[in-house]
Amino acid sequence: MLKLLACTYLAAIISNNVIAQNLSKQNIDSLILTADALESKERNKVYQNAIIKLMYTNTHKAIEYSEIGLKRSTMEKDTAAMAAFANMLGVGYHVSNQRDSSVLFLRKSIAWAKAAKDEKRTALANFALANTFSKAGMPDSAISCFYAVLPYFEKQNDYKSIGATNLNIAVLYYNMTQYDKAKGFYFKALEYAEKANDPTLSGSAHRGVAMYETDFMKKISLYTKALEEFRKAGNKFEESITLATTGWDYYVKGDYENALNYLLKALQIAEEHDFKTLISDQSGQLTDVYLSCKDISKSEFYALKAEQFADKNNQILMHRLEEKLLRLYILKGDAEKAIQLYNNHIERIIKQNNDKMLSTLSENEVKYETEKKALRIHSLEKERHFILFIALMGAILLVAVIILIAVRQKVISQKRKIAEQKIAQLEKEKQLVATQALLEGETSERARLSKDLHDGLGGLLSVTKHKIANMKGSLTIPDDQVGIFNSAIEMLDSSIQELRRVAHNLMPESLMRYGLNSAINDYCNSIENVKYHFYGVEKRFEDKLEVAAFRIVSELVNNALKHSGATSIDAQLVQDADRINITVYDNGRGFDPKLIDKTKPGGLNNIESRVVSFNGRLDVISAPGKGTEISVEFKL
Repeated sequence: MLKLLACTYLAAIISNNVIAQNLSKQNIDSLILTADALESKERNKVYQNAIIKLMYTNTHKAIEYSEIGLKRSTMEKDTAAMAAFANMLGVGYHVSNQRDSSVLFLRKSIAWAKAAKDEKRTALANFALANTFSKAGMPDSAISCFYAVLPYFEKQNDYKSIGATNLNIAVLYYNMTQYDKAKGFYFKALEYAEKANDPTLSGSAHRGVAMYETDFMKKISLYTKALEEFRKAGNKFEESITLATTGWDYYVKGDYENALNYLLKALQIAEEHDFKTLISDQSGQLTDVYLSCKDISKSEFYALKAEQFADKNNQILMHRLEEKLLRLYILKGDAEKAIQLYNNHIERIIKQNNDKMLSTLSENEVKYETEKKALRIHSLEKERHFILFIALMGAILLVAVIILIAVRQKVISQKRKIAEQKIAQLEKEKQLVATQALLEGETSERARLSKDLHDGLGGLLSVTKHKIANMKGSLTIPDDQVGIFNSAIEMLDSSIQELRRVAHNLMPESLMRYGLNSAINDYCNSIENVKYHFYGVEKRFEDKLEVAAFRIVSELVNNALKHSGATSIDAQLVQDADRINITVYDNGRGFDPKLIDKTKPGGLNNIESRVVSFNGRLDVISAPGKGTEISVEFKL
């Protein structure tokens, strides 16, 4: 049975305050050029209209405009706009089959939407995240997300989003083979699609209902209606899926000519728009059709293409493709040739024996008409049956030996991979332990040095200053030495202040007393051109984690001051009950993250070591001349 895709983002995107205008491809670029002169809110509306229009027709361009919008709204500190553009960026990466990036930006969108107290954007971002989970083969997580956002859409009487949500739930239940549940949600989706008058939603609902139609011509009619709706909406992604679904039903019916016609059209659209998931799925379908047509060469070609574009993290899909390839290699590989050669050899021997026995039987029939003739014939028949049995057992034995050899090689390969993975895991754990020990030692030593400097040397200098100052009243100092004496006292004051600053930087007292937010705020306020923003809830975390997070912020800000040439640096801390997110952005010269030398200590490599030691994630977004944004997130 054809596995469907839950990909109804467009309804969710256009459910917000921005309504996509009827823009043509020719005037989108001109509108974008004129938008820069507008106020930020109006400019953002123009960008978002363009992104919605381009999402399924020119996804790369939609991603480009989303990145520009996110960068500008970040510089303007417009959290609501940041959430909107991050949402759209996550959708674009989803359509381009870049799942990790999609999840990253959708989570950012949810965090910013919550910070802006934007309930609608939070629901939309969760809707998009549910689609990403669905595409990743995580149906339970996806269904939970869809159920969570459905009450919000119903409260708003948002028929389009209600229909899209019901449609996605239907697709997920269908793929989980819970067909009765899926059927109910498909018909609900069609009902709301008619209320919303949305072509994309209507097309998806018609396609879903068609799968339950038993009359084949009515089924094809529903598919045709779905194609008309998708073409009306300019939705190439769903048009490709519907063409493939129609082709697959023709294949199941045994009409290979129409099956190939629809599937090849679907694949052409997917390749033109770089829909990698669809290229993989439809190539896999063409593999089956050409195999049924006995065209092994083309079947192998599309099987390899399906494997090339497949999502390697989707274990179910990879298993199916490997099964198809195994069938093809058995049919075309060395094992098949060996079996065929052996079968040909056995057939020739059987034919020779049959000819000889038939000749003998013919002679005996002529020479003998007695009981001896009948006995001889019976003996030859038994001999013939015995030879056939031996030949058959030999063929079975050869096939079994070949299968055993293949299985043994696979087991050996799997054991080797498992051993390599264990070695890599142990090495990683060893490095993690070493890093944690180093960080703990560094923290302990910083605390000790800070205390020694402040309480020991700082106290001595203060006492020395006090005594010298007291001596001034009891000593007679020549007039020409008074200036030198006062200068010495001032130098003692400067030394004491510098000592206190060094001790504070080694282990800030505000970090120990008041927590991470207070320490970072004090640090950023002490540096010119550095601004600090805090979102979320005030909460204390484990001392080691707070120290590590503070050191990361200070190193990132220090790196920006030293190397970026930036005139403005923004540091942001987002604290939730179960996570910490740190972002440092500068408008400096930027760099290419791919050119970072992972073998050299210090810099970003040192920061990454701190992040990894607490099971965190580090993301670097930068390009020459475009500034740098570095995000660090710790899950608690």
